[in-house]
Amino acid sequence: FLSKTKIVIPLVLEYWSVQETDNMPRWFVVDDRDQSTAVIENTDTEKMRNFVLPYTSTTKTATDANVHMTTANRFSLNEKIVVEVDASDKIIPTPYETVITNGAQKFDIYGISTVNGQLLDKLRIGATDLLWKLGVNRNGDHKVAFMLGSLPTEIAGPESYTMEITTEGTTITGTDASGLFHGFMSFIGLLDVTNSGKMTLKEMIIHDKPRFEYRGHQVDVARNFRSKEAIMKTIDAMALWKLNV
Repeated sequence: FLSKTKIVIPLVLEYWSVQETDNMPRWFVVDDRDQSTAVIENTDTEKMRNFVLPYTSTTKTATDANVHMTTANRFSLNEKIVVEVDASDKIIPTPYETVITNGAQKFDIYGISTVNGQLLDKLRIGATDLLWKLGVNRNGDHKVAFMLGSLPTEIAGPESYTMEITTEGTTITGTDASGLFHGFMSFIGLLDVTNSGKMTLKEMIIHDKPRFEYRGHQVDVARNFRSKEAIMKTIDAMALWKLNV
């Protein structure tokens, strides 16, 4: 192409393209003469708004009853969940068993400190990195202690754990480092890190084990590679949700 000339490229979008992020980055062209390739410059980013116009409708047919999601109504729905739903005991994915007594207390903490963190082995670096990225004070008043030990028969096995949260501290018990790490991810998932350092916990006991040995997530990079930063963020999210492949 000649520099600064306007080129119109025909584009066909399939029925599954219902939101701006369905578009892939790094569009490229191929020169038929020598098969050389070049990425279109403004598409070389994960910031889709740099080259995708805002979608104004996702309606596919005249009878399509799906509500078009916008930034505004999506925010409104999410805000409603935050305001109306008590998420103090909600863990993703749902644990095997959650025990909360009638007299369970809610209490505030302003950071955590770990005990026996070396039991996480190689996973300790990842756990510390996640705390740093989330802005959690690692010299706080709430102690999280790791212990290796036996577990109840119904959850005994690799990657399993129990977690007891009290006003005095939290104890996570597992038979291996992976179980301790998953328990810690459950604990982190209970923390609201958006409240200027104050985080509310509820007393509870968690018994948990993986439902599937193989828990994976596919990143579709066919013909379009994602940046290292995007992949690293994906790995962080996989850890928090206890995926292992």
